Amino acid sequence: NMQEDFYFDHATLVQCWWRGCMARKARWMLEHERHLEFASHLALSLQRLWRAFLARKRFRDMLREAALQRQIAARDWAAVMIQSHVRRFQAVNVTVNRKIELGLNERLARVAHRFLESGDLWGFLKAVDDDYRRYEQEKQDEMKREDEMAVTFIKRVLESRQQQHRAGWSAFRKLVGTAGHDKEGLMTDRSGADTPTTHERRQRANKRRPGGPTAEGNTAPTTPGLG
Repeated sequence: NMQEDFYFDHATLVQCWWRGCMARKARWMLEHERHLEFASHLALSLQRLWRAFLARKRFRDMLREAALQRQIAARDWAAVMIQSHVRRFQAVNVTVNRKIELGLNERLARVAHRFLESGDLWGFLKAVDDDYRRYEQEKQDEMKREDEMAVTFIKRVLESRQQQHRAGWSAFRKLVGTAGHDKEGLMTDRSGADTPTTHERRQRANKRRPGGPTAEGNTAPTTPGLG
């Protein structure tokens, strides 16, 4: 019985130790599982945070890229607009210069072309000044010629008027002389013998007149009572 009790006690101790080992193992496994669960939860949290960080970073990068693209687009648009305005300005200048070139005097155009080829500004200005001086001299000479022609024309007109005036007075004098001779002849004709028609008219006039003449001629009538 003592031996059985001894085996029973030792068996009980072994069973207690084994149960203790199994309990500690179960506890360790439970703690390990709890630790793994905590680690897994922590890893998921870290992953979630990392993914959120990456998403925010990617979103910021996208915004930065979009802003950069907008800046590039705005810069390109500004460059295109500036280039278009510059080209338009150049085209307008070319057109205006071409119109001016076509409208220039041939001599001035040659001088301008020589200046554009050589780049000598003072030579160009001297050529323009010489041309302007020559133009002023020609203008003065032309004005002098016009003045001389005007004076000559006025002299000719005055001489022509004087000749016409003299010719008119000569014709008037001749006409007045002819009229004087005609008047003298007419007066001579009137002082001659009267025609019968004129004599008859005078007789009829004297008969109508009271106290007119009774005889022919211009004798006055005699008064009664006088010898």
